[in-house]
Amino acid sequence: MPGIKPWSISTTVRNPERLRDFLSALTEIEGEVWNHTSQERFQIILIQRRLYGAHRTQFLADLDLADVALLNGEDDIPFADAERIFRAKGYVDPAMRGRTSFKPLEKFGFATINPGDRVVRITRAGNELLNQANDMGDIILRAMLKWQLPNPIEAGEFPPSRGYRVKPFVATLHLIKKVNDLCNEQGLNATGLSFEEFDAFVPTLIDWEKIDEFAKMIVEIRLACQGLNTAEREAKQQALIAEAISDFDRRHLRDYGDNIRRYFRLTRFIRYRGNGRFVDLEPRRSVEIESLLESDFGQPQDLQDAEYRDYLGNPDLPIFPWQSHAELVRIYQDVVAGIAQLDAALVLKLQSDYPIVADERTLDANIVALRQTWLDLQRSEEILSWQAPEKTREVADILAGLSRPKACTPVDLELHVANALMSLDAAEKVVPNYPVGADNLPTFTAPGGVADIECFYEGFNLACEVTLMRDSKQWVHEGYPVLRHVHEFLHSHEGTATYGLFLAPALHGDTVDVFWGGASGNYRGETVNVFPLRFRKFAQILDTCAKFRSNGGVIGIAEIQRLVTGLATATGDCPNSLEWPSRLDAAVDAWCDSLITEGVAP
Repeated sequence: MPGIKPWSISTTVRNPERLRDFLSALTEIEGEVWNHTSQERFQIILIQRRLYGAHRTQFLADLDLADVALLNGEDDIPFADAERIFRAKGYVDPAMRGRTSFKPLEKFGFATINPGDRVVRITRAGNELLNQANDMGDIILRAMLKWQLPNPIEAGEFPPSRGYRVKPFVATLHLIKKVNDLCNEQGLNATGLSFEEFDAFVPTLIDWEKIDEFAKMIVEIRLACQGLNTAEREAKQQALIAEAISDFDRRHLRDYGDNIRRYFRLTRFIRYRGNGRFVDLEPRRSVEIESLLESDFGQPQDLQDAEYRDYLGNPDLPIFPWQSHAELVRIYQDVVAGIAQLDAALVLKLQSDYPIVADERTLDANIVALRQTWLDLQRSEEILSWQAPEKTREVADILAGLSRPKACTPVDLELHVANALMSLDAAEKVVPNYPVGADNLPTFTAPGGVADIECFYEGFNLACEVTLMRDSKQWVHEGYPVLRHVHEFLHSHEGTATYGLFLAPALHGDTVDVFWGGASGNYRGETVNVFPLRFRKFAQILDTCAKFRSNGGVIGIAEIQRLVTGLATATGDCPNSLEWPSRLDAAVDAWCDSLITEGVAP
């Protein structure tokens, strides 16, 4: 018999950035009675808007190829076609799909069902979310600070009789801090929670009064595993964790933990560290976190149904404990000190442009601007760090290893390739389109409709698309969508030469044929150059750059331009799509050889 149910956020809307899109779709049925008809219509609208089903292998697997092409295409989907696709899935309870998609909007107060007339309403908090100009992180932070268990909306899932008494987000912050404090006392590294610890102990922390107990268990397990080799440590850690949370249903903890991290990181209060293996408190929010934890211990409030719904839907609540002038000044000074560590000469100008003022709203806005400058400086340092030979070799080795099936997640893939493009040097800007947390690491993959990563060089631009697919699904999911993205990128930068780079573990023949058509001038009557390369071949480029730099060489725009020109020439000289991949590989080989042996163009 399954044990106690761990808490979770939403495995339906894994990317919190998509909540806004789901809510926008819900506006089409606002004011309607929430019944089977409206629930099904909501799910159909999500399919129609490509918010559900499109590009999802599991959803597309049993559909006709024409419907797959429609979902993955660019033309508007008529409601009738979306409904036909929905019916083709043969769901036992079709309306349940709409209820499941609605659930995260309701549980965080962006939409509600009026208990009296069962009518769908968008709340004030929901309208704040719909406004694209509003900061998503601030909205999610307020939602996370208010969400508690038990609550009237999720009373059936998390009843107080089963021991649920917690504000999950606040309790998680307390747990991380307590573990760090105990580690400092024990002489251990205070690194936050490992992913394994997070997955096990965060979703099972259902009672705020057990925060200290859970922190002690985590540290005790670490101490028990000290001195063991990797295999022994992992085995013992798994056994001790299983024993510690034996009362809980542990089947989906990894999925729950992954989803929780996505949402919590959007608040900017937690970050990844240790090469993305640990979850820790965000030091750039230390004043806010300290103020919050001093005033809120993670204990849920006693609110009835209407009270709780009103509280969730009020965008002005809760009032942040750091929203006093004195606390804002502390935050301002903390941010300025962080900037000074990266660029002390810039501080005086910034303090002049964004001074400490008496008006709290203006002071808050100045802090936001300063934080962006801080993040930009850190990004610049990050780019320089990836250009060191040892770091370039590191990312080359990572990319070469991605040829193995399931070598990483799609989110990690985009991060690795962004780092690889940064390591090439010579770019004026490398812009990954994935959303990031306060640690500048991705919270999810790049949204649909844009290239995964955009690079801007002197004289030309490059749109990079990546995938882990290697079979026939590759061309269905990536072929024409990639051509479309590069075509749109080209037209948004008229007058500048624009190319596409497609990276995959292996290249399916149908994908190559699609890109060959674009390179031959057959995409909407225009030439769209997308160069398909395998991860290993791109890793060869990086490894060559590392060797060149180790010998004192500097990769400049001329070297990158020669590489792109070589790929374009190989494309123009190639007679057919069958020979094209080997011609591109040969162009890469020639560039690598010239860089190492001659230092001039081949």
